[in-house]
Amino acid sequence: MKEMNRICHDLEKLIEDENCNSIEIDENADVISEMVRDSFEMCMNHLKEAKERQLNRVAKLSKDSKMRLEASIQEFENRKLYLKRCHKMLKSALESGDKSQSLLTFSLMKENMKEIRKMKLETIELNFKTINCEEIFQEIKKIEKYVDFRIHVVERVTEIPKPVNFGENEIAVKVINDWVVPDANFSGGVFLRDGRLILANSDSTRRSVFAIHKNGTFQKEIAFSNQPTNVNYDRDVETLYITFLEKTEMKCLRLQDLSEMRTVQVDVPPRIILKIDERVCVVGNHVLNVFNSDFELINKTDLLDCLDGAATDVHGNIIYSCRHNHTVKKMNNSNKVMFTYRHWNLRSPSSPAVDPAGNIYVCGRDSDNIHVISETGKTLKILDGFKRPQCIAFKENSFMFFVVVEESYVKICELR
Repeated sequence: MKEMNRICHDLEKLIEDENCNSIEIDENADVISEMVRDSFEMCMNHLKEAKERQLNRVAKLSKDSKMRLEASIQEFENRKLYLKRCHKMLKSALESGDKSQSLLTFSLMKENMKEIRKMKLETIELNFKTINCEEIFQEIKKIEKYVDFRIHVVERVTEIPKPVNFGENEIAVKVINDWVVPDANFSGGVFLRDGRLILANSDSTRRSVFAIHKNGTFQKEIAFSNQPTNVNYDRDVETLYITFLEKTEMKCLRLQDLSEMRTVQVDVPPRIILKIDERVCVVGNHVLNVFNSDFELINKTDLLDCLDGAATDVHGNIIYSCRHNHTVKKMNNSNKVMFTYRHWNLRSPSSPAVDPAGNIYVCGRDSDNIHVISETGKTLKILDGFKRPQCIAFKENSFMFFVVVEESYVKICELR
């Protein structure tokens, strides 16, 4: 019966995903159309600016050249006037019959003529070189090739995923991909259905949030002035939430392009953000604040434990871990504790996550393992081979997940 319910739930999720994909196609078409319009407008603006710059340069060169030529001509006009004056003086001396004065005037004019002949008239040539415009036109004609309009089949679902039976010994974890991010200390993250990992890097020297595809392709890094501690997202409103160390605020980013939308102020420094139906649960140190979708405070609950990680299941229950007490607890909507999980081989539990079947996964940071817990708090399996795991998250409606070990080593895994 449980398996039938799970299959029905999986089918509902598949139908819901396909409907969401249809909506995403419309949204992406609008985004791409806007990008194409912006690109062409950018090209036209650049061409207009280039035209104005070239016309201004031609006008400036023409003006400067004319000024230099006019100055050169004026100098020769002055020389001509000087020669006329000297010629008049020489003529007057010759007519007076004073040979000494005539000889002196002639000698002076002879020296001046030598200097004048050495002067050169400045000539200026404007040399404009242009390339063949036909080559540019041919490149512009190819602009349609700059956008690749195709339909890519991302994933084809051929069958409903088989339920994972943790009672069988042959169940194992297959590592699909892994990589290391330098100067990173990932304290939290989410696995989006489009295959992206959004990871909060709380390293003091590199305060940022990373977007990395499951194949290891780095996509984006967003730097912050404060250390981000955790991230979560709301698929309904396409919003990513980011919390920060010792800051009474959280950032809201658009899930698609990770652009910042707004900053929300809260009473206490939020460590974890959970989305349950229309409520947003903000977990702080020994406190749980519940907000509505407009981030207006609805309820505030004091907690005995210091929460190091939290997650929700399909029923809206909250599963949280406490490293100091080495416990994992499950709390319902009435804030009643449904079970407390302890195990001798679970040390410093953190970052609980829930798979599509409702099973709970908790990282044992100091026990080098991951505990799989049932909905009722029973040990289903202990996954070994993870050294100092500190963060785990499942891809939506999938048994694929990622684990961060040793602070910066990311593993993409799947249950088989």
